[in-house]
Amino acid sequence: MTFAILGAQMLLLLAAYFFRFGSHPAWIFAQPTDIAFFRDGARVWITGGNPYQMDGFVTPPPSLLFSLPLVPWSRPLIDHLLLAANILLLAWALYRYSKAVGLRRVDRALILLAAAIFFSTQESLREGNLDVLMFALLVLAFTARPDGGAMALGASIGAKAYSALFMPVLLRLRQWRMAAIALVTLCLLMLPFHNLWLPAYHALQFRGGRYWGLSIAPATLVLPFLGGDARLEAIASWLLVELLAVSFFIALLRDRSRQVTPQTLARYAPWMLSAPSLVFSYVGVQALPVLSLLLATARRRALRRSEWCIFMGFLLLGMHVERIVCAMPIAGTAFHFIRDHAAMVQSLGVVLMLLGTSLNPCGEDDWRAMPPNA
Repeated sequence: MTFAILGAQMLLLLAAYFFRFGSHPAWIFAQPTDIAFFRDGARVWITGGNPYQMDGFVTPPPSLLFSLPLVPWSRPLIDHLLLAANILLLAWALYRYSKAVGLRRVDRALILLAAAIFFSTQESLREGNLDVLMFALLVLAFTARPDGGAMALGASIGAKAYSALFMPVLLRLRQWRMAAIALVTLCLLMLPFHNLWLPAYHALQFRGGRYWGLSIAPATLVLPFLGGDARLEAIASWLLVELLAVSFFIALLRDRSRQVTPQTLARYAPWMLSAPSLVFSYVGVQALPVLSLLLATARRRALRRSEWCIFMGFLLLGMHVERIVCAMPIAGTAFHFIRDHAAMVQSLGVVLMLLGTSLNPCGEDDWRAMPPNA
């Protein structure tokens, strides 16, 4: 009950900031930017060119298959179609996932409201990226039958490479068949693009090796304070990569389950938010299952301290710091510093989610089926 009250209060607070102090609501529905990369990349590919020579196209080759239907249409029509498709797809996937973890209908409505207010959701809809599609495929992967779910996981990796994080999870859970089917599905999707494998590898490697201060990766917490010292930045970057690897290893080690369930998605989704060093706020849409699972857990028992840590991390990830700062009596240097380093708050949220998840035990009792839906 405490969790529900606190969550509702925070959602209302964020809603007040959004509607009273934020920019016009039409800001969410502004012309998407990233969709042009996918449409133009598909146009280049069908004419025999190399889309990875374009600036901005850095997704795996099978993402071109999802972009092909966009090629014949004009940009304004694509923007409207993509927005409508993303809204419907996100609502369907989140409702399906919330039902799969046993949430009541009223709680599913609360989760949909949280998603509407959640900053990463707004960013994902506004940017016109493939993260909503990846999210829907991941929900399908962990809520459908094993073989169908495995194919959905392979397709999700083909859309965006972040989903590959779940392959070691499947191996840890000894789900050999699901891992094999996902890998075969990915290979089949890659076959039409045999001449793009090497350019795609270089593009993804380049993206993963970059860093930008607007990223929600853990590096955002410390690198701005190192004064541009290359040696210190190299050491800090190495330590942060170790943090990701060690926390992920601990989470796997503490996972005593031997089956894949909807809870698997929520448990390991936080690492998708910071796997590469160039990750923006819209990737945070993958964290929505975390909130659904926390609420479902709170309906069954009191939350552990580690789960409260995850919850606080989710709230920090969902805050639009720039809008909040604009509503506060802050000016001058402090205002510009907070505004320009707003991603630091979201990055702190990601770190809290990583630490809370890695410390949260995961046994068979936690993986039992939730009570029947109301």
